Amino acid sequence: MSLTQLLKSNSNLNLWNKYANIWDFLFLQIFFYFLHQTSINLLKEYLKDNIKILDIGCATGNFLSKIQKINSEIELYGVDFSPKMIVLAKNKFKNIKFYNLRAEEIDFPSDYFDIITIIETFHHLQNQNLVLEKIHKILKPEGILLICEPDINNKLINLFINFLKKSPIEKESAFLNQQQIIKLATNFQLTHIKTKKFLGNIFLVFKKS
Repeated sequence: MSLTQLLKSNSNLNLWNKYANIWDFLFLQIFFYFLHQTSINLLKEYLKDNIKILDIGCATGNFLSKIQKINSEIELYGVDFSPKMIVLAKNKFKNIKFYNLRAEEIDFPSDYFDIITIIETFHHLQNQNLVLEKIHKILKPEGILLICEPDINNKLINLFINFLKKSPIEKESAFLNQQQIIKLATNFQLTHIKTKKFLGNIFLVFKKS
C-alpha cells in the first residue's frame, strides 16, 4: 500500500470509528431494520441448522443478531474495518465471532461458509475484485452470496449518491449499478439467481458455481 493510500485508509478508519458512536441510534437502525428484514427474507430458505454465515462490513453486529434470533444453531461470523465497531459488537453479542479485518484481508479456509452477506458495504471496498475472489474461495460449492447496494439506476437515488460523494465518508466510494455488480460477480463464478428492489436499494443474490 502506498503512503497516499495508507493516509486515506487511516483517515477513513478515524471516520468509521466516530460513526460507531452513533451507529445504534434509532434513526439509523430504522433504516437498517428494513434492509436487514428484506435480506433475511431473501435468505430464509437457506437458514438451516449448523450452517456458517459471514457478514462483511458487519458494523456493530445487528444483522447477525437478527439471524441468530431466527435460528440459534447457525454459526455466525462478522468482519469490519473499524475496531470501535467490533468492540461494540463483541460487547453486545457474546455468541457471535467478530473480527477486526478489512474485507481484503479475509483469510478463512476454502469452502468454509454457506452464506456470505455484504449489506451497504460493497461500494466502500478498496478492491472489489480481490474481495470477490476471496469470497469465491471461502464460499462452499452452491453457497450463497447476498449483496445489498444503493440502486443507482434509480434517478432519485443517483442524485442522492452524487450529493453523498461530497462527504468525506463517501468520496472514495465506488458505486456500481445492478448490471456492473452482476458482471463483476460472474467473473468469479458467482451466478446471479435473484433480485429485489426496495427502499432505493438493490438486493442481489448469487450462487457459487
